[in-house]
Amino acid sequence: LPAIVGVEVPESIAPFEPVTEGYTRGMKPSLEMGADSTRIIENNLYRLVGKAGSPEDFASAVNQQLRQAIRNDFRIRRKNAFRELLAKDTTVAALYQLANDGKDPAAARKLDEVLEAQNAQEVRERYVEMELDEIEQAGR
Repeated sequence: LPAIVGVEVPESIAPFEPVTEGYTRGMKPSLEMGADSTRIIENNLYRLVGKAGSPEDFASAVNQQLRQAIRNDFRIRRKNAFRELLAKDTTVAALYQLANDGKDPAAARKLDEVLEAQNAQEVRERYVEMELDEIEQAGR
């Protein structure tokens, strides 16, 4: 597309011109899910539109695939969270040393903040894992 104001857009690339007025083309729901879950949702959006589209058809197709996709996304999330926690171990050790040596008065406060954040992250991850296990056991 031309980058200079006032230049005519050639007919061959006019369909790629941005929409600057009215409604935008297409539909892109904002989902804060993992890659597998997002793929399932996006691959089935066509079931919502058109003459044959219906929420029931979309829900039926998505429900069959989404549970396993969420589990896969959660496994990846847990693995990444564990790596982040491991990376923070050296920070915790250094802050612990500084706090106990008395060389850095702010180290004790910072150590408390880092440990609190780590604990909160671990609790959050465990809670989600328990909820997913409960859903699977209930067969929902």
